[in-house]
Amino acid sequence: MVLLLSTFGSIALSRITYMSDFFPLILTMFWSVICLPIMLIGSIYILLWQFNGQEQIIVTPESITLQYEMFGRVRQATYSTTHITHFGTSNLLPASRTAPFLTRLRAAYGMEGGTLTFDYGSDTIHFGINLSEAEARQLIAEIKTTISPK
Repeated sequence: MVLLLSTFGSIALSRITYMSDFFPLILTMFWSVICLPIMLIGSIYILLWQFNGQEQIIVTPESITLQYEMFGRVRQATYSTTHITHFGTSNLLPASRTAPFLTRLRAAYGMEGGTLTFDYGSDTIHFGINLSEAEARQLIAEIKTTISPK
């Protein structure tokens, strides 16, 4: 006999005769202990990004820096202008089916990706979250004049 605790705190005695009797118990424990907290943390992060997250684009003649900031925490990537080619706009999400799951998730919730694109070596970099195509074209013109002044 195995002693099991039910969800309401009462104690139940049960005789488990087959391994398949463990499946609902193991599934419930896995769902309660692992899946629900991960989904809750992810949902809170997405909600906080929607309220306080911001993307900053810093352009100098030598580099383009993309910063993603939320509550003072900064994640940034810097790209040398000598390796940047093919500035353009794109309405496609940056995450293909082969991209990691978290990259696709962040793109779907407006935390990554964007309308502006450029090629950096063999990668295509997407940025400019929630820009219209007209705004993106204006920004590209300004970035090009900053990168290659005449």
